Amino acid sequence: MKVVTINGSAKKEGNTYHALRMVGAQLEENGIDFEIIHIGNKAVRGCLAYGN
Repeated sequence: MKVVTINGSAKKEGNTYHALRMVGAQLEENGIDFEIIHIGNKAVRGCLAYGN
């Protein structure tokens, strides 16, 4: 199993990152793969409803 987390904070290694790392450490201790994806510096848009 792998858990992917999303960090939406503008600060790449701020409090949200450190909280996610704490969760990730527990997951890894239990043999679960863990990854953080940082999107705080990206423009995120809503659904485009496939052109509608």
